[in-house]
Amino acid sequence: MFTTLLVMAASLSGETRTMEMDGQTVRYEVQREASGTRRLKGVRESDGARFDLRIGADGRVKGKVDGRKVRFRAPRDRADD
Repeated sequence: MFTTLLVMAASLSGETRTMEMDGQTVRYEVQREASGTRRLKGVRESDGARFDLRIGADGRVKGKVDGRKVRFRAPRDRADD
């Protein structure tokens, strides 16, 4: 679910959005930091799980989901190919 969210959030900034996918509703905000890093911060509505993810220019994602640390590589934007 978070992989799809990252792809959709790539061009958004500073707005609160809601997305439904796989029966889950997620409310989140995307911010672009001075370093170019994008930050996704939000909540999964069904269970209140909060997430705070930072996506670096190199595509590496790190942060927390429901209090647990996560790290992974974001999918490449096909528009860059």
